[in-house]
Amino acid sequence: MSSALDLIRGAGWPILAVMAAVVLLLVLRSRGPRPGEFWMADVPFREGSGSKDRPCYVVGRRGRTVRVLYVTSRDRTGDDRYVPVDTSGWSGRVAGRRSWMQIAERRGADPCLSVRRSAFRRYLGPASAREKAIVASAL
Repeated sequence: MSSALDLIRGAGWPILAVMAAVVLLLVLRSRGPRPGEFWMADVPFREGSGSKDRPCYVVGRRGRTVRVLYVTSRDRTGDDRYVPVDTSGWSGRVAGRRSWMQIAERRGADPCLSVRRSAFRRYLGPASAREKAIVASAL
């Protein structure tokens, strides 16, 4: 009786390469968005239908749904529902762009949006300790 290890030894490197690729794919796929990270995702509009590819801050996740706070490049200086975000460490075309994260909603509504886990397409970077503390105190 031959074991799986004997099969791999006999087949050589092609089997090992395929197995390594499968393991890597599973690890990367299972990684996904985690609380305290900024990601690019297809975020649904708060009102009406449709969505927009935008940066967002991951608050938490449950199953296939991720709770986020959305980030905008529209100047929100003076609006206490928004806080500036440091994008200097982000990747891609949004890196270094002045941005604001919405931490509150009018009339005390929940500022978080629910986004499908499959809608997340690119990791941007971690939130700073300051940004995490602001979110924790706001929510």
